[in-house]
Amino acid sequence: MNESKENEEQLSKKRETTSTLNDDEGDDDDKTSNNKKVKSKTKDRLPNSLMYEKSFMHKDICTFIAVSKSEYIVSTDILGYVKFWKKQPVGIEFVKTFKSHVGPISSLSISFDGQLLCTIGFDKNVRIFDIKNFDLINSFKVSFLPLTCEWIYGVNSSKTLIAISSRESSNICLYDSKSDNTSGQALYIVELHSKPVHLIKFNQQFQSVISCDIGGSIEYWDIEEPFDQPTNLKFQMKLETDLYDFEKQSTLPISLEISSDGKYISTMGRDKKIRIFNYKSGKLFRVYDESFSVLQQIQKTEDPIYHLDYADFGRRLAIEKEIDTMYDNFLNNLTTKQAPPLNVVLFDETNNFLIYSTLIGIKFVNMKTNKVVRVLGKIENSTRFLGLSLYQGKNEGDVTLGTKKRDSENDPTLFCLSFKKQRFYMFTRREPEDNDNPDYGRDVFNEKVTRDEQLLIQNAQRQQLPRNAIIHTTLGDIHIMLYPDECPKTVENFTTHSKNNYYNGIIFHRVIKGFMIQTGDPQGTGYGGESIWKKEFEDEFNRNLRHDRPFTLSMANAGPNTNGSQFFITTVPVTRLDNKHTVFGRVYKGTEVVTTIEKSKTDQDDKPLNDISILSIKITQDVPPEFQNKKI
Repeated sequence: MNESKENEEQLSKKRETTSTLNDDEGDDDDKTSNNKKVKSKTKDRLPNSLMYEKSFMHKDICTFIAVSKSEYIVSTDILGYVKFWKKQPVGIEFVKTFKSHVGPISSLSISFDGQLLCTIGFDKNVRIFDIKNFDLINSFKVSFLPLTCEWIYGVNSSKTLIAISSRESSNICLYDSKSDNTSGQALYIVELHSKPVHLIKFNQQFQSVISCDIGGSIEYWDIEEPFDQPTNLKFQMKLETDLYDFEKQSTLPISLEISSDGKYISTMGRDKKIRIFNYKSGKLFRVYDESFSVLQQIQKTEDPIYHLDYADFGRRLAIEKEIDTMYDNFLNNLTTKQAPPLNVVLFDETNNFLIYSTLIGIKFVNMKTNKVVRVLGKIENSTRFLGLSLYQGKNEGDVTLGTKKRDSENDPTLFCLSFKKQRFYMFTRREPEDNDNPDYGRDVFNEKVTRDEQLLIQNAQRQQLPRNAIIHTTLGDIHIMLYPDECPKTVENFTTHSKNNYYNGIIFHRVIKGFMIQTGDPQGTGYGGESIWKKEFEDEFNRNLRHDRPFTLSMANAGPNTNGSQFFITTVPVTRLDNKHTVFGRVYKGTEVVTTIEKSKTDQDDKPLNDISILSIKITQDVPPEFQNKKI
């Protein structure tokens, strides 16, 4: 295959797309019977139903789903539950549930042989499962907030290594999953990146690892110490490759997959472009553009394969932007936020077809001909499919379960998650059955969530928000204890703005002696600023947080539920502000700096004559121990 960039295509702009594999393969009379057999076999081993056949529930929003080579399916949700399912000759059967983590699961990985499962969570726990026996066989706690994980051992490896990246640093820590590691001490630490690593994939065919960080940097490394660049490549330096493409385009990959033969790497970019790299050369083989501008242009052509009703397209586009916002929040708040389900780009077992989800539906693309051969789920206009995983085996059932079938046929199944849904979905070669009885419909009601479990996840999310801020000003530092339990949205807004350098260089635009000092307006006038959500948000009053003492941190507003970015620190008790302004912190150190700012000379509009600015705001997880129990 030609590996040059001349092969790049904007697939979505092509009109010559077809709806079946038969059409895609062409009608040449000189095709051999052998080619026809291969074509038919490929066709029969891919799902083709336009609607999903079945869906199953979790206790809450689903986060991951994966298919193992041992024909087990693993699914997870934001409450930390892991479910095991077994593929049957037709459909799947539930096997077992584990409460694996307190709060969301950050990542999961299934080993190349389908024997082991690893899950990691915000609770810092690492769980190792034997998939065939659906049993927890090892567990340990790490000292950092984990981000992603991947099994990186081969057939001849002496250790069953699991790689785990950190949300707090650029390190990738390697652990021997079968050792009695109760201390959580890493066996090795890989230091190739400068930013946190959010994607790791093991290339089993070439016994190497590919990792990507949130800055867009891609690295290859060997699975054996000292974890150098593999020797079986066609390049010695990354400058000889296209692996810098993400950094050049100021974007990053949000998913990473490797073909079963190890020759190709697929990525979905934050810029909505699918990039296919040749593994050995690091060169781009294909680029498909699924960006908003391309999709909007397609709508104007009224191509029957892609065209949607105007209102329907608008609704889908709004959901797409919500997904993008959620991913941006994840990138800006790695220690507290979960990414949406990955929009993966799968290879089929022949490595000829790409399968990925768009707002229009799930596309099947022939890489050889550059044509869309199938679009599934377009009719499901209320469901944005994500997190795909493909099964293409032939299951004969189990004697012990009474499902053994000698004459079983291939049952290719595409498993999918959906944005903000507590279900996973199955596309097969069967359309859903018509059934008026909801108990026997395609959406199976197999779960009931308790109120206690809903409160558990809410509390877990609140505990992850930072509790400490240090405002570095031109006159000194102000140390503040934050209250995420009482006012999580206000604290999230303040800490996110701080981490994004939003407040850097902003002046204290209003200072009143015997009252307060106010800042947070990029315009410096008192009329500017916005929240991280680009809109005003609601007040969060709490009877235990009052303006009953000096050095109270509170939100400025223009009336009820009009919070943006501005805040103030009182210098005296001001109880008249209670239930009018949200108190979300108190100064525990640096009160003299607040007093100094308060005493500065001002003009008739209460603006200091000499600018006093915020240099930066440092956010950390916890207040220093010596101040945690201090009454402030």
